[in-house]
Amino acid sequence: MLSLFSTPKPFHGHIGLIQRNAVASWARLSPGVEAMLVGDDPGVADAARMFGLLHLGSVACSAWGTPLVSDIFAKAEDASRSALMAYVNADIVLSQAFTRSVESLAGLPQPWIAVGRRWDVDITEPLDFTNGWEEQLRILARSRGRLHEATGIDYVVYPKGLYRGIMPPFAIGRVAWDNWILFFARTMGAMVIDMTDAVDCWHQNHDYAHIPLAPGETDPHATDEQNVGRMLSFVDRMAFTIDDATHVLLPDGGLVEARSLGRNPRDPGTVCLPHGALWLPMPGEVGTGVCDNTYEPGVTRFLARCLQPGMTVLDVGAHHGCHALAAARAVGPQGHVVAFEPSPRELLVLRMHRALNRLDNLEIEALAIGGHEATMMLHINRTLENGRNALTPPAGAARLRPWPVSVTTLDAWWQTHGHNPIDLIKIDVQGDEASVLAGARKLLRARKPVLIFDGAAPRASVAVGLEEEGFTLKNLQSDGSTTPFETNSNAPFLAISRGNLLAAQYCY
Repeated sequence: MLSLFSTPKPFHGHIGLIQRNAVASWARLSPGVEAMLVGDDPGVADAARMFGLLHLGSVACSAWGTPLVSDIFAKAEDASRSALMAYVNADIVLSQAFTRSVESLAGLPQPWIAVGRRWDVDITEPLDFTNGWEEQLRILARSRGRLHEATGIDYVVYPKGLYRGIMPPFAIGRVAWDNWILFFARTMGAMVIDMTDAVDCWHQNHDYAHIPLAPGETDPHATDEQNVGRMLSFVDRMAFTIDDATHVLLPDGGLVEARSLGRNPRDPGTVCLPHGALWLPMPGEVGTGVCDNTYEPGVTRFLARCLQPGMTVLDVGAHHGCHALAAARAVGPQGHVVAFEPSPRELLVLRMHRALNRLDNLEIEALAIGGHEATMMLHINRTLENGRNALTPPAGAARLRPWPVSVTTLDAWWQTHGHNPIDLIKIDVQGDEASVLAGARKLLRARKPVLIFDGAAPRASVAVGLEEEGFTLKNLQSDGSTTPFETNSNAPFLAISRGNLLAAQYCY
């Protein structure tokens, strides 16, 4: 009926005691619950054996050594025999009402996830799980504890596969991932059910000494690793809480809409673009420009005018997918669009857009494209100019976060994909267009695709090379039309004003 899983910390001291209390409560849930512990920290395997739980070994970790939520979820789902999953923090004691409530929701006709608020309580001894233990803990929590704010999400029940292939590299036990869980479910139209009134769960208070502090860091909630989570989720944009649940499960088992109780859950803010794709505006110049049709309108209109069903398009530097979405809709189910995007923050939104629009013909590659294969640092812009990430950091730019990414060439990628026909390539890589084209010479000579790229590319390294391959450069106007481009200018860049250029071996 339900697969419950968690990733405990090392079973040392007080943390070890409260985690054994939590796992013991899970082992007492109904026989329909399959419980698993994921990870190989000290004591995890022993605890699984002690309480008769399944143990799953090592997981992928962040640069700080913290397990990644995406890998934890994937390993649990691979081992699960159930269609319904429940992640629970390893310090949470669950009551029997948890499984009864989940069973009551199992037959709902539409997708749903369930969450609930916890009671914070001080526990310093092993719990005595004899008759009446739940009522004793309930009395203790209400007399000496407190109901935690709606920002704390310590368990989530969800259908297997909902988050697979979409979740970014969030670290477990750090900020933002649990709030994103709710945001994404709401984005996909799932019911988010608040089970607080129907389910008691108890969080055993502890310190945060397990979060490592770098030199100069004093607050475990404001470390560099914590800030990565905030960056990946656009700080507050995706920070949904239990107050944003659409429905409430009542103590008597009734399910009601949250608004009927006076609640006001936020909406993810999805909008419909002129070409019909659904779009999640993120903070920044690109998100705003896409919504008001001022972001590269010429590219959008050119794609609508020239793409035909069955074509294949490559979008190099896809960002959140504005042009990839338009292209995927234009080429239809018979066509194919490949979007290359190395930034984990932008990759998250791109994947959400593919899922939201249910575009099976849109393939996403978490790769940077350049002139040679390597591992390099992508410089992610942490300001609202989130469309200006680059392998080569712009001079004088501030608030950049280096992030290791895999770099390949279009020729290398094309070779591994069977040298298939490519009809159009859009390139936007913040000044590294020459490197991308240098790594695509075989593809360009063999397939002669139409090219669209940023006019800020260096003239000498781009224009001459394209002319030698037989391409003619054109200015791409805001209405999607093209005008002649003079290639003999001595200007260092292809376009003095910011704009896009088109290169083709036949007329447009």
